[in-house]
Amino acid sequence: MPLSEILNLAVYGIAGGLALLGAGLGFIRGLSRQTMRFVTVAASFVLSLVVCTGAFSWFQSYLQDKTALDLLNKFGISLSEQLTVFAEQLEGEEAAYILAIPLTVAIIPLTFVSMFFIVSAILMVPYIFVCGILGFTRGANNMITRGLGAAVGVLQGLLIAVVVLVPFDGMIDIAEEAVTLAESEHPGFKNTEQIGSLYHENIDKVASNPILKIVDDNFGFIYDRFTDIDVEGEKINASEVIDDAVELYVYYGELGVGADFNPKLLTEANKETIDQMLNSFGDDKLMTVIVSKMVASTGKATRAGALTLPIDEPLNTLMSALLKNLAESNESNIEADLHTFAEIYYFLSDEGVLAAEDISVMFSSFLTLDENGNSAFKRLSMILDSNPRFASLSSTLSEIAMDMLLQNSGVDQDTVETIQDVKSTLNTVVAIDKENYATEEEYKGAVSEEINNTLVNNGIALEEEQLNDLTDYVIENYGDKEEFTDADMADFMAKYYDIYASSGKTPELPDGVEIPEGLLPPTSEGTETPDNETEIPDGVEIPDGVEIPDGVEIPDGVEIP
Repeated sequence: MPLSEILNLAVYGIAGGLALLGAGLGFIRGLSRQTMRFVTVAASFVLSLVVCTGAFSWFQSYLQDKTALDLLNKFGISLSEQLTVFAEQLEGEEAAYILAIPLTVAIIPLTFVSMFFIVSAILMVPYIFVCGILGFTRGANNMITRGLGAAVGVLQGLLIAVVVLVPFDGMIDIAEEAVTLAESEHPGFKNTEQIGSLYHENIDKVASNPILKIVDDNFGFIYDRFTDIDVEGEKINASEVIDDAVELYVYYGELGVGADFNPKLLTEANKETIDQMLNSFGDDKLMTVIVSKMVASTGKATRAGALTLPIDEPLNTLMSALLKNLAESNESNIEADLHTFAEIYYFLSDEGVLAAEDISVMFSSFLTLDENGNSAFKRLSMILDSNPRFASLSSTLSEIAMDMLLQNSGVDQDTVETIQDVKSTLNTVVAIDKENYATEEEYKGAVSEEINNTLVNNGIALEEEQLNDLTDYVIENYGDKEEFTDADMADFMAKYYDIYASSGKTPELPDGVEIPEGLLPPTSEGTETPDNETEIPDGVEIPDGVEIPDGVEIPDGVEIP
């Protein structure tokens, strides 16, 4: 017999059995003794309800000064080193909100049933004592009092049935709402089918049981009292989170439909699904608070070094910086933060950066220009700038840009020092007083010379046309500034890449640095690139120690020391 049928019959059995039992005991006790017993059962009901509805408030207060790690230690549960640091970031308030769901939806309602029977048993002592004092005995009954006692006994049995069925009915309602949501908004998806199958095989018949409907209509408010919690001064029903959790689970399943989900190369459908996941909890304050605190804890764990990503440099530096930035997320900014994070993820996927097999391919991916002539670095900088909370990552973006330009295997001290050197000199550039020069050309020449010296001293070089473009950009955008900031440095590096990518020229690399195969763009003005060959443009100087890959053609006039 299906579980749904068994549960359906059990509901009838509980209600009918308790009513019949109450009638029998009421007939034996008589009206007076049964009325007293009904009073003690009703008192047990009220006491249990008051205690259990206040239990979560006590528990939440108990958790305020305890981390999730404190709770795990109390139960003797040990974690790995990384998970231990992560658990330390989950403070008491965060743990309370996360634990609120199972507590209010299932644990406290079931505790209410247990407490009811315990209190009822305890109150049997004063019931017997009072009946003895008042002279309520079985011998004092007649058929009329016994019949009336049976009627009161039926009411007592039904009250006990309500106590037993209210938590069950409340959890059935949550399941019914969750499945209705899944099947009405996400029909045909893998996770929807799994949820629907479990529900229809085990629950759907009992969900329409008329006795449960009566309990729900008349006593549903009791279960609501268990599940209502205070979230930062606002009453929220914790059962609503179940709907959001189901929706997130279904969206997660949609990512795998058709086996077309590659986390390094997202499709438009993949991105749409992820966006829907990020939007699904926005109207639920409790879910928003939980998600924001979990995300913030992830950021804190990253800051503490407990969370590391299994990805290569320089993407590891970028993604770690993004995660650390999420440490300050809260319910007011979590949606914007996650959408910015997702937008960066989509961008890196679209540009082929995530799928790049080595740093030279990644470098080429970052040089992709859009229709406005902006390189991938520039567009990434624009995404960060669109969210004021991420604009502070400009310095990280500068370091990554310099790291890739120097072909390092990760941002190191040399990269940081190069950035600071370039930034320091650019501060000198913006401090050049235009009034000290007779003509615009002289002023531009002085600025250009400072920029060129800075780049050359750090192993970076531009051709004259490229240098002129970069000089014009610096004068136009920073000529009137008093200080060259981290954001300006990121913008400068992005502009450098724009100019480099659009010109098709390679920078002059430091001594001993190889030119990686595939570093040069496929075609550039005045340059032919035959199959399996790379042509070095005329006039490019190859420094000492540079290895020329097989198939590279050395034009006439190129000096090889």
